Amino acid sequence: MRRVVIILFFVFTAVAGMAQNNSIFLPFNQYMFNTLLYNPAYAGTKESFSMEALYRKQWISMKGTPEMAAFTAHSPLKNSPVALGFQVDNLSAGKGAERSNNIFAYYSHRFDVGIGSLRLGLRAGANIISKNLSGVDRKYYEDPAFSDETFIMPNFGVGAYYYTNVFYLGVSVPYLLSVNDTKRGITHDFKRYNITGTGGVLLAFNEDFKFKPSGYVQYTIDNPLLYIASASFIFVDDMFWVTGSYKSSGEVVGILEFQITKQIRFGYSYDFPVGDMKGFMSGSHEFLMRYDFSYVVRAQNPGYFW
Repeated sequence: MRRVVIILFFVFTAVAGMAQNNSIFLPFNQYMFNTLLYNPAYAGTKESFSMEALYRKQWISMKGTPEMAAFTAHSPLKNSPVALGFQVDNLSAGKGAERSNNIFAYYSHRFDVGIGSLRLGLRAGANIISKNLSGVDRKYYEDPAFSDETFIMPNFGVGAYYYTNVFYLGVSVPYLLSVNDTKRGITHDFKRYNITGTGGVLLAFNEDFKFKPSGYVQYTIDNPLLYIASASFIFVDDMFWVTGSYKSSGEVVGILEFQITKQIRFGYSYDFPVGDMKGFMSGSHEFLMRYDFSYVVRAQNPGYFW
């Protein structure tokens, strides 16, 4: 019973976090390759038209646990420092009883600064939060707490991203608006900002072996600091990547990624809890597929490894 209670707590916490506009925003394990989801300034950094799909199934041994899917696309405009992008994602839990969708359009502008490029970005869109509880078993069918509900909230995000051939740094606020605690209204509260930071550096020993440490941090007032620390080992002319990560939530992550061609990338990750939560939650699967089209614009220091 204790295990079931703990699992249900985390399931409803995940959905509640989405319903409050991601008061605690959690990235995918492969955050270093889907930066657009939380930093709009990342749009255009691949210097080609890039599409990416991700899927995550959490705590696979339990039924009704969260599932997350996302699709992004972004590209610089030809002969222009401007880049545009698009995102749609979905989080569901409780066998679809509660669901959150995000739809965003992206804009970023590149500036050549020093040895690298600085992009400033903005995104605009909507969070669509829905509850489909009419089919849930319950004792009192007239209970209004189990009525269906859909809430659409416009939202915005901002970010900055600086990158060279050997390192990158980014900072962003993915969501500027949030849901009012007392009623279905929109509020702008600095205390709810998820201020996120990312960074990484590439150390090349030779053509067949490179090392890339990277990290993700998130600060929200009145919430603990969240972080992911990662180390990637890159082999065989950048075709095979092995990454290990540790998350502040008490999970260890293993990632395998294959650069199948210069355009196609596939990634898989598995994370599992350690410490106090080890006996209560099972692992989670995550898949990534990216396609970078061959057209490349002229730009300073394209971020191939980012």
